[in-house]
Amino acid sequence: MSKATKSEVEDVQLRRSEDLCKLAEMLGYRRSFGQLQCSNGAYVSSLLDFFDDNPGAMEALHEWVVDHIDAYELPEDDEEEEDDSEEG
Repeated sequence: MSKATKSEVEDVQLRRSEDLCKLAEMLGYRRSFGQLQCSNGAYVSSLLDFFDDNPGAMEALHEWVVDHIDAYELPEDDEEEEDDSEEG
């Protein structure tokens, strides 16, 4: 598979995780063997290779998660609550 053109990359619709895998492969991150094949034919290993080579992408993802963390309910620390109730 050859690398995609800028226009082809711009046209990619990212709606599912497998679309990210396909995008990574379009950028040239396809091994001769892959691991965990998606329904669209792309491999998850391609996405992992992309993140390994592009720490800025991982930082951007982390920043997005931190900026949107209030959208998710994080579990409370149950151990702390149990310790407080045992002491009392």
